[in-house]
This record gives sequence, structure tokens and C-alpha cells, in this order.
Amino acid sequence: ADTGHKSHDAKFINQGILKDSFKAKKAATVGLRPSKSFNVNLSVFKQRTLQADSNSSSDILTLEDGIPSDPISAATGDITLMGYLRSADATSVICTTQGDDGDLDIYVSWDSFPDPTDFDHSGQMLTSNEVQSFPVPVGSSKLFISLYAFEAYSNVIATCTSNTEDILNLEDGFPSDPISAATDDTTLLGFLPSANATSVICTTQGDDGDLDLYLSWDSFPDPTDYDHSGQMLTSNEVQSFPVPVGSSKLFISLYAFEAYSNVIATCTSNTEDILNLEDGFPSDPISAATDDTTLLGFLPSANATSVICTTQGDDGDLDIYLSWDSFPDPTDYDHSGQMPSSNENLSFPVPAGSSKLFILLNAFEAYTNVVVTCTSSTSDVLNLEGGIPSDPISARTGDATLLGFTPTANAASVTCTTEGDNGDLDIYVLWDSFPDPTEFDHSGQLPGSTETLTFPVPPGSSTLFIMLYAFEAYSNVIVTCASTTEDFGSDPEILPLEDGIPSEPISAAQNDFTVFKFRASADAASVTCTTEGDNGDLDIYLSWESLPEFIYDFEHSGQDLGSNEMVSFLIPPGSSTLFVVVYAFEAYTNAIVTCTSGAGAPSPSAAPLPLNTLFQLSLSAGEERVYELTASSGNDIVCFTNGPEGGDLDMFATSDLATLVPDASSSGPDSEEVLEIGPVVPGQRVFLVVSAFTGTKDAYIECIDNLLTIQRGTQISVPDTKQGQSQYFRIPFNMSPSTSAAAYTTCEIVGPNGDADLYIKWGGFPAAGEFFDSSGVCFSSEDVASVPNQLSGGTFIMEDLYIQVFAFKDFSEVVLECTESSAPKQTDPLKYATNQVLADGESSSSFRLETCRGTLFSVTPDRSGNITCILAGVDGDADTFLFWDLDISSLSVNNIADAVNRTQSEDSNEVITIPVEGNTLTTLVVANQESTALRFRCKSEGPVRATNAPTTTIPDTTTNSTRVPTSTTSSASLSTKIPGLMLLSSFVVMFASWM
Repeated sequence: ADTGHKSHDAKFINQGILKDSFKAKKAATVGLRPSKSFNVNLSVFKQRTLQADSNSSSDILTLEDGIPSDPISAATGDITLMGYLRSADATSVICTTQGDDGDLDIYVSWDSFPDPTDFDHSGQMLTSNEVQSFPVPVGSSKLFISLYAFEAYSNVIATCTSNTEDILNLEDGFPSDPISAATDDTTLLGFLPSANATSVICTTQGDDGDLDLYLSWDSFPDPTDYDHSGQMLTSNEVQSFPVPVGSSKLFISLYAFEAYSNVIATCTSNTEDILNLEDGFPSDPISAATDDTTLLGFLPSANATSVICTTQGDDGDLDIYLSWDSFPDPTDYDHSGQMPSSNENLSFPVPAGSSKLFILLNAFEAYTNVVVTCTSSTSDVLNLEGGIPSDPISARTGDATLLGFTPTANAASVTCTTEGDNGDLDIYVLWDSFPDPTEFDHSGQLPGSTETLTFPVPPGSSTLFIMLYAFEAYSNVIVTCASTTEDFGSDPEILPLEDGIPSEPISAAQNDFTVFKFRASADAASVTCTTEGDNGDLDIYLSWESLPEFIYDFEHSGQDLGSNEMVSFLIPPGSSTLFVVVYAFEAYTNAIVTCTSGAGAPSPSAAPLPLNTLFQLSLSAGEERVYELTASSGNDIVCFTNGPEGGDLDMFATSDLATLVPDASSSGPDSEEVLEIGPVVPGQRVFLVVSAFTGTKDAYIECIDNLLTIQRGTQISVPDTKQGQSQYFRIPFNMSPSTSAAAYTTCEIVGPNGDADLYIKWGGFPAAGEFFDSSGVCFSSEDVASVPNQLSGGTFIMEDLYIQVFAFKDFSEVVLECTESSAPKQTDPLKYATNQVLADGESSSSFRLETCRGTLFSVTPDRSGNITCILAGVDGDADTFLFWDLDISSLSVNNIADAVNRTQSEDSNEVITIPVEGNTLTTLVVANQESTALRFRCKSEGPVRATNAPTTTIPDTTTNSTRVPTSTTSSASLSTKIPGLMLLSSFVVMFASWM
């Protein structure tokens, strides 16, 4: 079913290779809010500090050395100023705040007033408890402190204490006494390496909690200012790093991301570098537990121009980070490999003046017996001859193949192609150094093994390096690179666009693309490009002076649903040639492309945005889209956007397209916006302007006129809804529960037919099955989901609660009710599912399934022909979903929705015959309606095959599972379904005889 939005192959979204940067365990950096200080009203700070400068010292609270202040309380946004005079012989100061509620930030400066943009030290934890330790600068005497109430707090105690000697030192190579800390506590240590030390290794070891390690040379570190850090998901950290020239003392901060106990900290000096790899020789086998790190060194040969480093292992998943002449870590490195296995292959040049390579292996998942090899090369990788196809290349999934190409001396551009008829490869190219999937100049990531890249030769560049990454195993691929002296874009495969003249009609199959070249007129200031078509779905990607790496890197794009796009933008200074890639998201025919120069700034033009339909949206920073909405029902129109973290969208509505004067706006600090437009009358036109403050990809936008406001405890009839459409509801925050209310809001839908899914979100609309706080996704129209009414600190959420009821299949007569509850509830057929292993031909014992509950059976066929599975029951309605060689621990509702082999009759009697295509067949049985006295059995037929023991695991509890609409058409491999209870008696007789 079509939800009205796009879901690009995940490969285009994340290249299918890279993990979230080093597991990104924090939504923000170590408990800090991203850019939180930018929301502070600086004029208030300036006013307060001016008053303090001009009035008596009574405006500033004075802290006595080591003596806690009187309790301090403040409303949100208030500022409290304090002063502190250190002791005459102090070498360092520790300032702390302690409170039980709210959230304050501390800013401190020596001899001047601090503010959130100008300070010497700061603490911005998510509570009212802060710890800051720092040395006393030479010549400084008085410390000024500002407490900013990010959230209102009460009875906070502030204390500053002078220290006449440095903090407690660790002894070289000796473990510390056990250290324990509550969540958000900070412990400070010092370490003096030996006089001849060249490097230091610091470790922490603990069995519980989660600490982060911050280290700085000759000054106190904090989570925003440090030289090295370790932020694993446990209390075990390993950091190795060289001793900088002229540095003497190392300061260490242990931050308790979660409370921990009995942690041992150890720092050890090294008078020689870490263990070296021998050039070209494999290391001894290396094993590591999850999150462990292993450090290695490698000295390339004196005349080496490049190095190849590989890891080889059969299990687990490691990531490799490499740096020249300094120790790498997952946030600071020269090269990295982050493939989803323990096999990495990296090649890169030796930078001029570099001598030693340092290598860190991080165990993303535990691995055993991995072998590491680094090899020097005195010549570059094998070159391609200009215009001559390579020998056939084959690769396994995850393998990387490296090539080089030197264009002719007067070359202006290069075209590289790959040709293959199986598998899926991605191509990455980089001038004068080796590329990898995180660092490249150009890339091609189309589905399949056929890629074409055309790009200019940058001034001063000489050698092109090419990496082929096997997204899926491929064989006999041919690679060709050729250079040309003609201007970039003259390739006959690139079609010319005349200014203001429509192109010839173009047609394309799904995933094909067409490239155009357009030259703006000499006096043009802007360009508008449009596509027009009445079928299929195309997207356009545009870049100046170089081909856009579409779906990954481009300057402008149009990705609306359908084949009609309109994009307008200014011409950057010095640019004249525009390249346009038209990509077939779905096959289309006879589309027209037109680009037109404009003498001034592009005049606003609006693309129609149908109501009650979800669209995907990607914008570059500073780019905006204008949409035209037409009111239909007379209800207020509510528009919302939702997108990944890091993006920032704003939007406003206007009735005047010429002046664009906002009538209503929404401009929050992220890509989650809600804008209500009204009142409106049927037929009224409204213009919606959506702009990107920061680049935002893979967001969603929808404008609806079917939002209903409801109250807790009231049943609401949900309008009958067609497959792929949604109904939306809102509980306003002023109807939120009181402080005496239950801890959860629970919403439940009940209906007699179809399949409705339930999504709930505080403060914004759920979207695309991706952005929600809770969901219920049973394979029927009976679902329940809960959200907590309080934040972790006990504060009640004062936001609107939004509910989406999505039609996975057409439904009618569905009723919605939201109530308060003391415990959460959620429907998920996998949540309580367990796996039972059956022998081929063995029948299960009788079992019962409640509505929207599931159970799993695994069978290893004895024969290699077909296998027939039968489910028999006397009541209710149960379906079966079958998977070959399934990793049960990764099973989600998405997998179920995508299952090719399935049976979904209207009762509990199912039968299916499929070919034997794997080792173990796992069947999920899900009850759409409560089913009792169920029995299940699978039996194979055909030639006897070698015995393979089943490999199954008990699934983890699945939470927040999501699914997206998929075709409900039965596979051709399914046998004819048995219609209902009419044949129940004969079916049971057949099942019994077959047993």
C-alpha cells in the first residue's frame, strides 16, 4: 500500500556500511544539550552584569572559601551572580552545586563576569548538580560565577573551595583504590608520567554502571574541553596516547553517565611505543569482548608510498581507526573501517613527513582470533589504462577493491563506469589519496553493479584512486575510466537543456537516471527548473559545476510524490553551468524537463501539496520550499514536519505569495515542527513556506484537515479509512493529567475489520512509522499503546499528545479511547513470543494464543524437495509467516510485514507448501482473534538431504517495533487458502490423517 511518502532504500540513507558514529550512545555530547546555551537570553545576562558593575557589591552573593552558600532558588531563565576570592596560596579551585530539582548551568570566569558565550569554565549537566575543577591562572584572584536556571530549581547549595596542592595522584602503574559514584557525579585524579615516558595508557575497570573518561595535559578536563576521552557503554575504558612535548602532568575526570561502584583506575607510563606489527606479517590472533579496544603500531618501510592494513576474522564485528604519528580514537583519526564484520581492508598513502602508523581496534561486538596485517607498498595500486576495460573483478559481500587511474596531462574531465549483471557494488573516488565510504570526492551507490560517474579534474590533481565496495557479492564486473580534454559535461550521455525550452520527452525504468547540462544566461541571477509528467515518480538533484552525487550530496533537489517537481534558487557567484540528475524513484514515461534563467531573485512559486498525504522532504541549509494548500472541509489545517536528529526545519503560512508576510509560524530548534492554520473556509488557498536552518534529509511533511481534539476517558468513533491513509487526534496539554493522576496515558483502538495501527507522540505528530513515542501494531484493528505522563525527574509533561490511527488495511467502525493507567500497555505479537524446535513431521502440542500474540516454531527439513506446514484450530483467526534461516533475535514487525511466504485466511486453519531453500524454517504464528486448541506441524518430501542441526535463539523482547505498509497480495508460492469454518471438519480430519 502507498502511504503517500517515499522510503528510499536504506543503502542510500546510510550507505549500508557505516554505523551511527561510534554507537552514538549519547543523544548529545555526554549529557549536554546540543547548543543549549544559544537559547539563553543574553540581554538578561548583560543587564544583570551592568547592574552589578554599577551598583553596590550587594548585588553579587559572596561565597566563603569552603563554606556552602545559603539555599538558592530561581525561576526558569533567572540568573544568580556570585563572587569568590581564592586563598592566597591556592593552586586550583573546585566549585560545586547541589540540588534535588530543576536544572541549572554554571558559568565561571576569572576577574570578569561570565555569560553563556564568554566564560572560562562551564557545567551544563541535565540536573542542578554541577562539579567544576580548574587551576588558578597566574595573576588571577577573584572568580565570578553565574548560575543560569535552565529549568526552575529550589534550595540549591553552591560551594567553592581553594586547594593548595594538586588533586590526588595516581601512582605509575598502580591501581587506584576502588571508586564509586552516583549518576552525574565527577571524580578528579592526577597522574605524573615518568620523566622518559613517550606514551601513557589509562584504564578503568568496573562491573556495573557507565563512566566516561576525560583527560587533559596540564589543565583540568571537562566533557566539553579535553585532549582525550573514552565514552564506552560500560565502566571499562582504555585510552592510549603519546606524551606531548613539554607536557608534564595528566589530569583525569571520571564522569558517571550511570552510577557505578568499585571502579579501579590505572595509568601507566611507557618508555617505548606500543607493540609493532611487522611489515607484511600477520599478527598473532587477537580476541576482544564487546567495547574492548586493542592498540597496535606499524612502521612502514623507508621508501613506502602507501600502506594496506587488513583484519580477518570469522565472528563478531570490529572497527579499525588509524592515525599517523598519534594515537587514534573513534572521534579523531585519519582513516577508519567500520564494516559490519571483523573483516576490514584499508589502503592509503603515506603522508609526507609521517613515520609511524598507530592502529586502534574497537570491538563493536565481541570477536575472536582476528589477524591484523599491515603492508608497505613502494608503488601505487594497479592503474587502469585510459579507456581500456579492466580484467573482470569479483568480490564477496563487504570486500573492497582498490584501483588507480592517471588521466592525460591536458584532461578536463573523467568518466568512470562499472558494468556487471549481478550483485551490488558502490564506487568511491578520491583525487590523490585513497577513498573510503566516509571520505571521497564522488560516489555512485545505485542498486546493482552498474555505475557511471563523470566529474572534472581539479587543478593540480594527478592521480585518481578508486574503491569498489561490495554491498552485495558480485562477479565479473568490468571497470573503465577515461579522460577527455573537452569541457566537463560535453559527454554525449549528458543531454543539453536550452534556456527556457522544454526537453524532449524522457522515460525511465525504476532506478534509472537521466543527466542534463544547463547554462544560465550571462545576466541571470536565478534559475527555476521544473519537471512535468502524468505517471510514475521522479526526483531531481541539482549541483553547480559538477554532477550531483544524487541521494547523497547535492545542492538542490525536488523529491515530491509523482513526476511534477519545481525548484528555484539563486546562482552562486562564479557559477554558470548547472547539472541536473533526473532519478526514477518509480518508472515514468514522457516527462518534460525545463530550466529557465531569471534576471532577479527567484519569484515565489508554489507546488500543490495535497492534504492528508505524507511526503518525504530533503532540504540543504538555507533552501526553502513553497507549497500551496487548498482548504476542503473548513476545518483548521495543521501542518507538521518530522525528521532525524541534527536537522532544523522552520515553516510559516501566508495568504500573500507576493510579500510572504507570515500569518502563522513555527521555528523550533529541530526538524519537528507543528503549525496550525485557521480559520479557513472551503476552497481558500494558503501558502506554506518550509525552510532549512540546517541541512535536513529524509524528513517528512504532512498537512491535514482531519485533526480532532479529544479528551481522556471519552470514546471516539474513528472515521472509516482507506489503506495507506491516517486519522489524527490530539489531547491538548491543558487536559493533561493532574499531579494526582496515573503515571501513563493509554490509548486503545477496537474494530471489527481491517487492520489499524496506533502511534502516539508527545509534542508532535507521529510520522511514517519512524517518529513516535509508543505504538500498537497488531495484525488487526485492535491495538493498545501507552506513554508515560512524567519525565524521568517526576515533572509532568505539559505538551499536546498526538495520536495517529493508520490504515494498514481498509478499516471501518473503529473506536478510539484514551485513559489514564497505572502501568503501560502495548500490543506487539513478538513481545512474548518464544521459539519451539520441532523435528521434521513432528506435531506441536495443543496451544492457545490471545489476540495479537504470537509464537514461533523452527523445523529443519530432512528432505530437499518441498515442505508443507499446516496450522489447525477450532476457533478464532491465526496467520502464519515463514522465514528461512532467520536470526530470531532480529525479528521485528517489519520482517513480518515483508514476509514473502505467508498464509492469512479468515480462520485458524492455514496450509502452505514451499520449496526447501535453506537449513531451518522458522514459522511465526500470530492470532488476529483469540484462538484455542491450535496445533502446528511441518513435513518435507523429496530426496533425503544431509542432516543439519537447527540454529535458533530465543528472541529478545521487542519494543517500539515499527512496520510500513506492504502489499497484501498473496505470493504465487502459496497454496490455495481453505475458506473459513465451512471446511473445518474436513480440514481437521485431513490434518489428523496427515499426522
